[in-house]
Amino acid sequence: MFNFAKLLFKVEISDSTDGYLLFRIKNHFPKAFVDASALTGDRNAVEVVFAQALATDPAALRRFQKPPLPFAFHIPQIPAFKNHEFNCSIVLSIVGSAINHLSTFIVAVKLAVSELSSECSIRMSVTHCFAVTNGGELAEITPEGDGLVLMSGEENIVAINPLKLELMTPLRLIRQGHVIQSLSFSIFACSIMRRVSSLAYYYGGAELDFNYKWLSEISTLARVENANISFGKWPNLGVGILGSLEFNDVHPDLYQFLRMGEEFNLGKNAAFGNGEFRMII
Repeated sequence: MFNFAKLLFKVEISDSTDGYLLFRIKNHFPKAFVDASALTGDRNAVEVVFAQALATDPAALRRFQKPPLPFAFHIPQIPAFKNHEFNCSIVLSIVGSAINHLSTFIVAVKLAVSELSSECSIRMSVTHCFAVTNGGELAEITPEGDGLVLMSGEENIVAINPLKLELMTPLRLIRQGHVIQSLSFSIFACSIMRRVSSLAYYYGGAELDFNYKWLSEISTLARVENANISFGKWPNLGVGILGSLEFNDVHPDLYQFLRMGEEFNLGKNAAFGNGEFRMII
């Protein structure tokens, strides 16, 4: 697939009654990134990360369409608490060429958290930044990005049957201008394949060597074994599908796409926390 970086930011918060507070980072991160690029002297960071320039090759443009943003946040809900400090983690996955602007990402997250702190009039700050390895270990990373460990999308994924998926945040897949309220495995898998292949092309510098027509066809063979989903609304993330689904007969060749989907989320607003899901193994 492609290499990516996975950063974990330790965040310390005092006094909050809003469980969805950290999802407001979306409102501050783009400007924080612009400010961070000026602070780090990273002149082309904003263009690389936020321009979403279309492919000039007509065939590639038809296939990959508009590029996604080259990052995805994994943001936790937090409990309501008073008169003490609470520690949590924000995870940020960054793909391909965007990793060259790592120090700008690190500064931007710190600035965005600081702006959110000012907006909410509570104490909140990033205390540590770590790189996450393929094995899940944490390696502390400097503001300049020293200590980074790249992760690979080439790891072997063991196929399991049935496959259980947990939708952690509202999944917003758009069909005919509306967010869909039900979900087949084929719709889910094809959406992931489009997102992952687009990330690889625009930021990984390669077209993934898969027979997408065949993969799309075999994705229709997966059967829903159990479904416990709802169509709900979260503050700052909007409406989408939540809950869990269990599928039988998922082809092994689709698991690598599912694994990358875990890192980069799915659907509208995936970069800022929507469409986070986990395979339950």
